[in-house]
Amino acid sequence: MPRTTFLYHTEAVGASGHISLPVQDVMPLQASVASAIGASFGKARVDNFKHLDYLTIGSIESQVVSSYSERDKAYGTLASVVIEDLNNLNVVTCERIVSRLTSKHPKDDKMALCRGRSSCTELTSTISASQDTPLSSILRWDCSAN
Repeated sequence: MPRTTFLYHTEAVGASGHISLPVQDVMPLQASVASAIGASFGKARVDNFKHLDYLTIGSIESQVVSSYSERDKAYGTLASVVIEDLNNLNVVTCERIVSRLTSKHPKDDKMALCRGRSSCTELTSTISASQDTPLSSILRWDCSAN
């Protein structure tokens, strides 16, 4: 019987973006990290980030974890980003933003592995605002699955 090898692919980007007004500018990736193709752990951190005169972030931390669980008989991944003290022109301010994405790929489900589909994916996000800002009118989340 041929041996099946699982290749992990886990990435996290703490912050990145494109500004179109009042100037055209691209913000480079901050706190970007990717896992190795085998089970691994990675972490990146940026402190006191400032982009032009528009955006400041106290800290950005990204983590990735990929491992095999003997108990669950599954390959798992985690990508997590924590942003603290975000200030965008004193209009959007957040004390803390946390986002976590996890996936589980059962070892015995060979067809799911071949199709590149995970059996379970969970996205959780929390936002702590420093003011009573209606965040739902500012933030848009696209959590659509393939």
